[in-house]
Amino acid sequence: VLRGKIAATGAHNMSAVKLDLLADAPPAARFDRYDLVCLLMVLHHIPATDLILERFYALLESPGTLCVADLDREDGSFHDSAFSGHKGFDRDRLGEQARRAGFRNARFQTIFDNAKVSGTSVKSFPLFLMVAEK
Repeated sequence: VLRGKIAATGAHNMSAVKLDLLADAPPAARFDRYDLVCLLMVLHHIPATDLILERFYALLESPGTLCVADLDREDGSFHDSAFSGHKGFDRDRLGEQARRAGFRNARFQTIFDNAKVSGTSVKSFPLFLMVAEK
Protein backbone atom coordinates (compact mmCIF):
# COMPACT_ATOMS: atom_id res chain seq x y z
CA VAL A 1 0.00 0.00 0.00
CA LEU A 2 2.78 2.42 0.92
CA ARG A 3 4.67 1.72 -2.31
CA GLY A 4 1.52 2.62 -4.26
CA LYS A 5 1.07 5.83 -2.31
CA ILE A 6 4.70 6.83 -2.86
CA ALA A 7 4.40 6.09 -6.59
CA ALA A 8 1.19 8.11 -6.80
CA THR A 9 3.02 11.18 -5.47
CA GLY A 10 5.82 10.79 -8.00
CA ALA A 11 8.39 10.96 -5.20
CA HIS A 12 11.75 9.51 -6.19
CA ASN A 13 13.47 10.10 -2.87
CA MET A 14 11.29 7.74 -0.81
CA SER A 15 11.02 3.99 -0.61
CA ALA A 16 9.10 1.46 1.45
CA VAL A 17 10.98 -1.41 3.02
CA LYS A 18 9.31 -4.32 4.77
CA LEU A 19 11.51 -6.10 7.26
CA ASP A 20 11.50 -7.20 10.88
CA LEU A 21 14.47 -5.46 12.43
CA LEU A 22 14.39 -7.80 15.43
CA ALA A 23 14.56 -10.96 13.27
CA ASP A 24 15.99 -9.94 9.87
CA ALA A 25 19.45 -8.65 9.15
CA PRO A 26 19.47 -4.91 8.53
CA PRO A 27 19.97 -3.89 4.90
CA ALA A 28 23.69 -3.88 4.12
CA ALA A 29 23.74 -2.04 0.80
CA ARG A 30 25.34 1.38 0.71
CA PHE A 31 22.04 2.99 -0.30
CA ASP A 32 20.07 1.45 2.55
CA ARG A 33 20.86 4.19 5.03
CA TYR A 34 18.24 6.71 5.95
CA ASP A 35 18.11 10.33 7.01
CA LEU A 36 15.04 9.77 9.15
CA VAL A 37 13.48 6.92 11.09
CA CYS A 38 9.99 7.81 12.26
CA LEU A 39 7.58 5.77 14.40
CA LEU A 40 4.04 6.68 15.36
CA MET A 41 2.50 4.57 18.12
CA VAL A 42 4.74 1.62 17.20
CA LEU A 43 7.49 1.40 19.82
CA HIS A 44 5.18 0.23 22.61
CA HIS A 45 4.42 -2.84 20.46
CA ILE A 46 8.10 -3.82 20.10
CA PRO A 47 9.35 -5.97 23.00
CA ALA A 48 13.11 -5.33 22.74
CA THR A 49 13.43 -1.55 23.08
CA ASP A 50 17.22 -1.49 23.54
CA LEU A 51 17.83 -3.72 20.53
CA ILE A 52 15.45 -1.88 18.21
CA LEU A 53 17.01 1.47 19.13
CA GLU A 54 20.44 0.03 18.24
CA ARG A 55 19.06 -1.20 14.91
CA PHE A 56 17.53 2.20 14.15
CA TYR A 57 20.86 3.85 14.94
CA ALA A 58 22.63 1.49 12.51
CA LEU A 59 20.14 2.32 9.73
CA LEU A 60 20.61 6.07 9.98
CA GLU A 61 23.05 8.17 8.02
CA SER A 62 25.21 10.49 10.07
CA PRO A 63 23.74 12.96 10.64
CA GLY A 64 20.32 11.37 10.92
CA THR A 65 17.24 11.78 13.06
CA LEU A 66 15.04 9.40 15.03
CA CYS A 67 11.48 10.55 15.77
CA VAL A 68 9.33 8.48 18.08
CA ALA A 69 5.75 9.44 18.93
CA ASP A 70 4.30 7.12 21.55
CA LEU A 71 2.51 6.78 24.86
CA ASP A 72 3.71 8.13 28.14
CA ARG A 73 3.82 5.51 30.91
CA GLU A 74 0.25 4.37 31.64
CA ASP A 75 -1.56 1.81 33.80
CA GLY A 76 -2.20 -0.72 31.02
CA SER A 77 -5.71 0.42 30.22
CA PHE A 78 -4.84 1.82 26.79
CA HIS A 79 -4.99 -1.71 25.35
CA ASP A 80 -7.05 -4.67 26.51
CA SER A 81 -5.71 -7.26 28.95
CA ALA A 82 -4.42 -9.50 26.11
CA PHE A 83 -1.86 -6.86 25.04
CA SER A 84 1.71 -7.95 25.78
CA GLY A 85 3.64 -4.82 24.80
CA HIS A 86 4.86 -1.88 26.84
CA LYS A 87 2.48 0.18 28.94
CA GLY A 88 3.92 3.37 27.52
CA PHE A 89 7.33 4.76 28.37
CA ASP A 90 9.01 6.74 31.07
CA ARG A 91 10.66 9.58 29.16
CA ASP A 92 13.86 9.67 31.24
CA ARG A 93 14.38 5.92 30.85
CA LEU A 94 13.68 5.97 27.10
CA GLY A 95 16.06 8.91 26.68
CA GLU A 96 18.74 6.93 28.49
CA GLN A 97 18.09 3.88 26.30
CA ALA A 98 18.47 6.07 23.21
CA ARG A 99 21.75 7.47 24.57
CA ARG A 100 23.08 3.96 25.19
CA ALA A 101 22.19 3.05 21.59
CA GLY A 102 24.38 5.94 20.42
CA PHE A 103 21.85 8.73 19.97
CA ARG A 104 22.49 12.20 21.32
CA ASN A 105 20.38 15.18 22.23
CA ALA A 106 17.18 13.20 22.85
CA ARG A 107 14.44 15.66 23.64
CA PHE A 108 10.79 15.18 24.46
CA GLN A 109 7.58 17.15 24.25
CA THR A 110 3.93 16.31 24.72
CA ILE A 111 2.26 16.39 21.31
CA PHE A 112 -1.25 15.03 21.81
CA ASP A 113 -3.73 13.95 24.43
CA ASN A 114 -5.37 10.75 23.22
CA ALA A 115 -8.65 10.65 25.12
CA LYS A 116 -10.37 7.27 25.09
CA VAL A 117 -13.90 6.57 26.23
CA SER A 118 -14.26 3.65 28.62
CA GLY A 119 -17.83 3.04 29.69
CA THR A 120 -19.11 6.35 30.99
CA SER A 121 -15.71 7.95 31.60
CA VAL A 122 -12.98 9.43 29.43
CA LYS A 123 -9.33 8.65 30.17
CA SER A 124 -6.41 10.75 29.03
CA PHE A 125 -3.38 9.09 27.40
CA PRO A 126 -0.71 11.71 26.61
CA LEU A 127 1.58 11.09 23.65
CA PHE A 128 5.13 12.37 23.49
CA LEU A 129 7.47 13.06 20.62
CA MET A 130 11.09 12.09 21.16
CA VAL A 131 13.57 13.49 18.67
CA ALA A 132 17.14 12.17 18.87
CA GLU A 133 20.18 12.67 16.64
CA LYS A 134 22.88 10.44 15.25
